[in-house]
Amino acid sequence: MKGRWLFVALWALVLTQGRSLAQDQNVTYTVTDLGTLGGTSSTACGMNSRGEVVGFSSIATGQSHAFRWRDGEMTDLGTLPGLFFSVAFDINKHGQVVGDSTADGVRPHHAVLWENSEIIPLPTLGGPFGFAEAINQHGQVVGASRTASLQLHAFLWEDGVMTDLGALPGETFSVARAINKRRQVVGNSAPLELGSFGHCPTDPLPVLPWHAALWDSGVITDLGTLGGIFSIAKGINDHGIIVGSASLVGGEEHAFLFRDGTMTDLGTLGGTYSLANQINNHGQAVGLSRIAGGELHAFLWEDGVMTDLNNLIPADSGWILVEATAINKAGQIAGVGTINGRTHAFLLTPDDEAD
Repeated sequence: MKGRWLFVALWALVLTQGRSLAQDQNVTYTVTDLGTLGGTSSTACGMNSRGEVVGFSSIATGQSHAFRWRDGEMTDLGTLPGLFFSVAFDINKHGQVVGDSTADGVRPHHAVLWENSEIIPLPTLGGPFGFAEAINQHGQVVGASRTASLQLHAFLWEDGVMTDLGALPGETFSVARAINKRRQVVGNSAPLELGSFGHCPTDPLPVLPWHAALWDSGVITDLGTLGGIFSIAKGINDHGIIVGSASLVGGEEHAFLFRDGTMTDLGTLGGTYSLANQINNHGQAVGLSRIAGGELHAFLWEDGVMTDLNNLIPADSGWILVEATAINKAGQIAGVGTINGRTHAFLLTPDDEAD
């Protein structure tokens, strides 16, 4: 009799798990237009566990300013005194925001931290400028800075101290792009400074000899490629799982997932290019990919399957979701797309969370 009841209980568990999996596979999203700061365009770059989104938006006078979006309201974070442009790249659960401010929207970048309604300039590694890319829950910040010899190096800023993370052996250029709560840092390294820094949003980067790198406990590790000459790491979760993009033998760039020493090709949405920007602690990754027709579309990758996020929102929404830049533990996704012919930041909320 006990065996029969055990069988029934196990079978009920299987059915429950099966229903949950089916529900997960059929999840849809409510899409929210985050608006602008008075201009015509906006882009979301980062998000925290509370669904607060940061990025940049044009203002009425044409410049771009960093913003924080919370509870339906977009707030202008401003710029450093005497400068006119700013970008926010990341926000942690405490509401601390990092990014940079510039005079003309291009260079030189000045790394900044927004905290307690103040904008705080961060120091450099001895050179004239730097930019901050990410911040973890402990307030540790990573990015890149010029050194006294004008090389661009990845940095870690914590407790007011800047640390030069260096580059892979024999190389002189590096950028740190993400940091998890375990102080593991990912980014890329190269033999010399090469082209774009790959800021938010992401344009397909030229295939140059960058390599994805992991900085962990004072050791820098080359993550390799998918057979080609290029790789770039963009995100890392608290389990140490890394995502980014890498080139294949034939030169195509594909999104990758790196775990336990192995780099896995995540494929594309039918085109020749994809890049994963971030991965949450549930193993859900987001990014952008070319579709068969050549356009760039935002994707969600989960359990071995890459899905076009445009297929998971209402067909009559008017949106084309171009890039997903961030995903939090609740499965909310931030990014950038077009609606009514304009580029706007969006927030996707799973419908079971939106109800």
